[in-house]
Amino acid sequence: MPPGKGWFVLLAVAGGFGVLEVGARLLVRAPVEPKGDLRELVAYDAHRGWALRPNARGYTGEKPVQINAAGFRDREFSLAPEPGVARVACIGDAATYGWGVTLEESFPKQLERELRVRDRFEVLNFGMGGQDARQARYTLVDLAAPYEPRVVIYGMSWDDLVPTDLEHVSSRWLEARLAPPRRSFFHEVVHASRALSFVLDDRDRGTAPEPCLKAIVMARDSRIANLWDGEKNEIAAMRDAARAIGADLAVLVWPVKARVTGEALCCRFEENATAMAHDLGVPVFTALPAFEIVRARGDDPYLPHDDHPSPAGYRETAHVMAAAIASSVAR
Repeated sequence: MPPGKGWFVLLAVAGGFGVLEVGARLLVRAPVEPKGDLRELVAYDAHRGWALRPNARGYTGEKPVQINAAGFRDREFSLAPEPGVARVACIGDAATYGWGVTLEESFPKQLERELRVRDRFEVLNFGMGGQDARQARYTLVDLAAPYEPRVVIYGMSWDDLVPTDLEHVSSRWLEARLAPPRRSFFHEVVHASRALSFVLDDRDRGTAPEPCLKAIVMARDSRIANLWDGEKNEIAAMRDAARAIGADLAVLVWPVKARVTGEALCCRFEENATAMAHDLGVPVFTALPAFEIVRARGDDPYLPHDDHPSPAGYRETAHVMAAAIASSVAR
């Protein structure tokens, strides 16, 4: 290579990359930058595996979080509702909790606003990241029941079918799971660059199902039949626990992202979950139609570079569900 030509090539490459980076920053939405440390919000719980720390402050993604004195993500409530106020308790995983969004943008609070147009309602957010159906049931019994809900909404996600082995959860195990990941210098560089993140980060390249998810959504693997049976048994126990406190259970199925984006049109997770709830005599709603409405409007029902619902996805789901929930309370 002639003298000086190497520098010219390097400058050309740097200039080209600079153009790509500027274009990426203009066209590609930035991923959510997590703040804080989850260990500030979450503590080991001998019954549920983990629980939110009462009065804790922290972040979900980049959004601030305040946990109330009772240990759930919401404002403070008296145990007994005021006369004439109907309460709805929302239980489930991060989709109920509102990962990556503010409290007011979360599904429970958007549902509360929709219901208050119709009557006097309070919707309480008992969601907790990573909970499966059994942990959600424990949350209902341990935490939500004393608040006298009339309706309990269990938010079901596909990974609820893979239960947590609570017998092996310990404070040390939880500490390891919650500790912030250590990133190499290379990962720091990739993370800082919008263009490199878009090209190299698997989360940015699509939402094709992982092997376990693929087996679940395609419904062609006999090995997962026992997972559906386990989920059905837990929802039956959840229904009975709700009835024991004078409440009705409803299931809200959060759709698989690959189904919403059209990458797994043969996915039958939502249909299977709906049929399971019907077999149990439990009212069931799926957020899939609401998410499709959001996409048809040109908005995204999911957060950027993420499979958690966006405020727009929550808002449309709450709008679709509100009338049915209000009618069930009026009966």
